[in-house]
Amino acid sequence: MNGFDESLFAHMEEIDYHWRCLLNGFEIYIQPKATIYHKGGYTLAYGSYQKIYLNHRNSMILFLTNNQNLSFLTICKRLLLEDITFIYYLLTGRLKAALAVITANLWWLFNIKYILKRKKRIKATIKSYHPISNELMVPYSIVRAYFYSKKKKFNKLD
Repeated sequence: MNGFDESLFAHMEEIDYHWRCLLNGFEIYIQPKATIYHKGGYTLAYGSYQKIYLNHRNSMILFLTNNQNLSFLTICKRLLLEDITFIYYLLTGRLKAALAVITANLWWLFNIKYILKRKKRIKATIKSYHPISNELMVPYSIVRAYFYSKKKKFNKLD
């Protein structure tokens, strides 16, 4: 799988790796009884401009390049979520966070050649395409579940 993509620096490189594994037909397993101790914010402080920027930028890079069945409607839905996040930060007075979201989205717009090149490179590494199983895709919005249904933990999701 050519390892982790170092250009993603500190955010989502493991998600990218696993997504590429799934696209190539590898199975990913979890161990629900495992306990993980993660020192969150060790590389970048939680809520910092740089952390929010990288989360949004890298998430969009993965969304645009690993998603092999990307539709215009799916892109519009994703951009709507980015807009909602921006407005949320503005309304809660987190101006640096709002700026980080805008800057992250401007990054991929101004780096569309990088996005297209990365997508092409990923597609070329897929030896036999395996679409992501519907079992891995939830039919609801996690954002809605978090904010409106107050489901703050993964194990509380349906």
